[in-house]
Amino acid sequence: MPGGAPATITGAGSHWPLTQGRFGSALSVPGGLANWAQVWPGPWRRNQPLTGFAFGLWFKPNSVTSGLGYLLTRQFNNADLSYGGTSLTCAVRNSSTWDSLWVPYTFKAGAWAHVLCSYDNTDRSLSLYVNGTRVGRSVISAFAADGLFTHGDGQPLGLGNIAGTTDNLGRFADASSFAGALDDAALWSRPLSAAEAAALAAAPQALRPSAGSVLTSALLLRPAGLRKARDVYAVAVNWTTSAGNPNTLLRVEISTDKGATWCRVSNGVPYTDDVYGGTALGTCFFPTVSVKVRVSWLAPATLKSLAVQLYGTAPAAPPRPPVAMGLNLDGPVYYSRLLPFADAWQAGGGSDWPLVRAGVDARGWPLALDPALDDPPGSSYWVAGRNKMLTETQGTHPAGTYTILINGSGTVDIGGDGGGATLTAPCRYLYNITRPGDWGIDVMMTRSLASAPINRIHVFMPGQVPAPVNGTAAGTVGLPPLTPALSLPPRSFFNRAFLSKLTAAGVKRLRFMDWGNTNGNNMARWADRNTPSSVSQVANRVRRIPISTVTCTAPSAAVAANASAFVLEPLRVYVTTAVPHGLVTGNMISIMGTNGRLRYSAGGVSYNASHNTPPYMTPMVLVTGPNSLAVSLASWETPQGASITACTPSSNGTIELQISPGVSYEVMISLANNIGADAWITVPHLADDDFVTRLATLTRDKLRGKLYLEYSNEVWNWIFTQTNYASRMAALEGATAGDRHLAWMARRSVRIFGIFDRVYGESVARQRVVRLIAVQQGSGEPQLAAAQALAGAGARVPVDALAIAPYFGANNDQVYPSHTTMTTDDILDLARYDMSTARRDVMRSTVQLARQYNMSVLAYEGGQHMGGAGGSCPPGCENVDAMQAKFIAANRDWRMAGLYDRYFRIWGAETGGAPFMAFSFISGFGKWGSWGSLEHMNDTEANSPKWAGMLPFFKGAPAAPPPSPQPAAGH
Repeated sequence: MPGGAPATITGAGSHWPLTQGRFGSALSVPGGLANWAQVWPGPWRRNQPLTGFAFGLWFKPNSVTSGLGYLLTRQFNNADLSYGGTSLTCAVRNSSTWDSLWVPYTFKAGAWAHVLCSYDNTDRSLSLYVNGTRVGRSVISAFAADGLFTHGDGQPLGLGNIAGTTDNLGRFADASSFAGALDDAALWSRPLSAAEAAALAAAPQALRPSAGSVLTSALLLRPAGLRKARDVYAVAVNWTTSAGNPNTLLRVEISTDKGATWCRVSNGVPYTDDVYGGTALGTCFFPTVSVKVRVSWLAPATLKSLAVQLYGTAPAAPPRPPVAMGLNLDGPVYYSRLLPFADAWQAGGGSDWPLVRAGVDARGWPLALDPALDDPPGSSYWVAGRNKMLTETQGTHPAGTYTILINGSGTVDIGGDGGGATLTAPCRYLYNITRPGDWGIDVMMTRSLASAPINRIHVFMPGQVPAPVNGTAAGTVGLPPLTPALSLPPRSFFNRAFLSKLTAAGVKRLRFMDWGNTNGNNMARWADRNTPSSVSQVANRVRRIPISTVTCTAPSAAVAANASAFVLEPLRVYVTTAVPHGLVTGNMISIMGTNGRLRYSAGGVSYNASHNTPPYMTPMVLVTGPNSLAVSLASWETPQGASITACTPSSNGTIELQISPGVSYEVMISLANNIGADAWITVPHLADDDFVTRLATLTRDKLRGKLYLEYSNEVWNWIFTQTNYASRMAALEGATAGDRHLAWMARRSVRIFGIFDRVYGESVARQRVVRLIAVQQGSGEPQLAAAQALAGAGARVPVDALAIAPYFGANNDQVYPSHTTMTTDDILDLARYDMSTARRDVMRSTVQLARQYNMSVLAYEGGQHMGGAGGSCPPGCENVDAMQAKFIAANRDWRMAGLYDRYFRIWGAETGGAPFMAFSFISGFGKWGSWGSLEHMNDTEANSPKWAGMLPFFKGAPAAPPPSPQPAAGH
């Protein structure tokens, strides 16, 4: 009984027998409505202080029934714990209020369980715990000012069922009762924390088992006091025995993976792993949010006390290893939060001006725009002439006056956060935004006169208008100078806040993969790229090529064989053009306006189709001559075994080639130079040798820092066009299936590296250019073997580094099966486990592989990787909103800062601090992933856990501060 108080038996028998209890002997309750035990006087007093209280006990039901039985109650009608076979209820009452918390829970007959009810008046929360785990929580009504338990000081504490026939006891007369055993009933005049609840269920107050006995705790959850800490850096266990040396009598172990693996700990000594100055990593892992304790008796002894401490800072953390940190920059699109340019127009989107009937000039501006001609009702042309910018920033683009400059003759409509207006060009217009929102700014060119077409539009951020060409005389537009191709734009080209963010962080490496629109880029020739003076830095280019014929018969056996190797899809057709098409093998095109038809069959069913490419399909072409090509007209739904049975040739039609070149290389180089950073450039997968030579010349002449040189991006990942292209090119050259795309990528990479060596001069290139091959983590041998074959047996491979993307996290397949019950804590636990095991193994194996070829290791991308598509979720993982919300919450949790600190410490230790390009800089979180280190331009390390975790590695900050232990549990 509580405090050793005696109990009075009421009902059948003068006493109840004792039985084997959880901790020694227990009270055996026979059941029956009229049978109960009472402690007089009760240990709870009238007008209990309103700080709160708790009460609980161990119980073991004889059977699981649906009836209601009372386990523990403060008579009369003040507080009780009742068990209903498949439910558990805690009820509390004072003179004016009665509240209860009911949870469904099925206990096991014949098994001990610990139940606890805790009321915390600071937030009026009532919590129920079973075996140390909270199973329910409810906010209840405020109690009256006279406090709790108003039925007098002497009211008894009842154990076992209380008779249900007495109205003033308020019991249910349902002919049910509790039968079983009760042990270690306890009451507290304060609320208990989750950690204390776990401790109560974890171990007894005093045990004296024989040698060989083992006691394992329930799960001890991270205490509330550490919830806001970035991590739990160590765990310490302190224990004592009634006599003898506790360190020789008992072996104490901890588990930080919920009992899967165990590590022995020393009494009172903080345990951590080698990342933070502790034991070398083996099978034991570092705790995030929970820990279990196991005690083994080496000899007979009485365990007197045991307490667990978790540390919010590392007890003896070594200095952070140096890491050559860098960043992947997010693509500057109209809905991006990156805001890299002083002129927002440079990242504007939605323009299809290349489709105007008059055509465009060399910089991409329409030669004329007349709504009556270019966008009449029913027209096949869609000319929006519209550029959206600063959209979906969640209102974080700057408030203030935007300066809009327009050169040429015509009209432009403005709309957005600052209202609407119609402008007549040329003009200089001040557009004021007082409350930025998600609309941003829209700029729609409605008319451009052929005699003097509009050829300049700028939308400068507040306070960032550069000096004009001819001063600032009143009445002039005041246009800034244009930067010609092969020259670098000035520092004023960039948003000052963007530059400041990079320089303040100390960023010294920038990967421009997304700036170059690398994935699926259709650009093959140097003339196709954007320059600093293009219509914008994200402008698209469109070419239209007239068709002469489309037939279903190959002009020769050789063409048919090549088409069979490269054009893998069915429904292959052969096209001739009225003029040289200028395409390259691998270009993605659309075909429209043809007059021919074909018929094909699949599985015994016949289908009709035109010679146009299906909607949303841009198939890859095989160039067979200056005026000829082969292509497939299959759609996603076309069966692979489909075959053409009849074909009526076409004698007209149009090929459309759309190119999205991305940001100009001059702008990339200028940014790197302005912040003193190295540049990581990815060469488009279709780029011809002339393109590569000119790019090498530009970087040699203009880039001040080092160049990291990569062929395309992830030419192993089948979601990207470039991997498909590499596989088809390998097949065209006669390679069989398997890893042919990897070997082809390596050979193309080596050829590109050779061009750069010739342009730079080999000795200079070895100082300024890092030649790298990026591989899927845990792989790389096919690429390196191909590179070695080119170099010759025994020769040095012409590659400097092997690059991987060692992302860590909880993946969709791990989380989805339990996503409705899995918590943020669980997701962070999985992420830490992955980082400390699989990712660390990948780093080590990659270093070993690279050393075999006398190469170094890099990370082309990395960081957390949680959310988005992929996995086996039935509706598509990206559409499981509840799961994606938890991934987003994990990314915003401050423990993510601790995970990033640990992650980069591991990378630094395993690779010697090799360059690491974190992905990414600034982007929003959503169902496709939470990639940004920052979510908005104006975020800081104070509200961005990932940025806070990586920033010290950019800055080379010292180790963590001294330890700050906080008790998690004790008993």
